[in-house]
Amino acid sequence: MSRKLLLKRGEDINNLALRLQRSNKVNAFDNGDYKESGTLAHCFSDLESSFSTFLDILLPKLMIENITPEEIEDTLFDIGQELNHILYHIKTAKYFKDYIYFEDKDEQKQ
Repeated sequence: MSRKLLLKRGEDINNLALRLQRSNKVNAFDNGDYKESGTLAHCFSDLESSFSTFLDILLPKLMIENITPEEIEDTLFDIGQELNHILYHIKTAKYFKDYIYFEDKDEQKQ
């Protein structure tokens, strides 16, 4: 099942950024040339792509009955790459800094 991406074209991303500029809370993070609305729109585009890759490609691979151990490990690696990409974009958006808790990496290792 392949999803229709909502933010596939640059025009769609720009339109979303313009829509997000209507929010004073979003605009509060603007600084000089930096516009949070644009950052959020680009983040959402990349998040949509990563979620689609996970749901439409990677998860179905793990559901194959006769998947080999090597294919499992390769697919899990690919999922890790997508999750890393997702985290990067979540951390990039200043708007979500107060909503999402990130532990210190040193604490996670314990």
